[in-house]
Amino acid sequence: MYNQITKDKVLRATVEKLIGSTDIYHFLSKLISRSPIIVVFIDRKTKEVEEACQILKYQTSIREFKTFVREDAPNVRAHLFEPLFVEKVPAMFDERREEFPFEIISKKRRIHERVTRIPKALQEILAVVKEMYRGSSFTEAVKTTAKQIRN
Repeated sequence: MYNQITKDKVLRATVEKLIGSTDIYHFLSKLISRSPIIVVFIDRKTKEVEEACQILKYQTSIREFKTFVREDAPNVRAHLFEPLFVEKVPAMFDERREEFPFEIISKKRRIHERVTRIPKALQEILAVVKEMYRGSSFTEAVKTTAKQIRN
């Protein structure tokens, strides 16, 4: 596995980025030496499924996976499931600044442009979000923002 990853430069860079290290061999060694976790995807979690999973030799994780079909378009489906892991999202706000930074990032050129004209409604929504980020409840954030707008 290590040889397959390291001989492909793109795959190697992808793995290094995902694991946050250049030591792929160490990561794989630790990964393989651990006991596996069996993930069971099922349409509905029941006591019977939980009991059946307890019989298994390894740790299990039961995840519900539901598919919804649109009534007027049977080929249109939506899936609802609990993710296996949650990716960390970078903070959008800098608490040290009063203004809220907006940037458009061009993926191809990595050019950052500061957006100067933001519609008033969007500014108000973002002000509420900013207050919530600072720890206020939604109701408190709306009240605080409304007071700021009136002043």
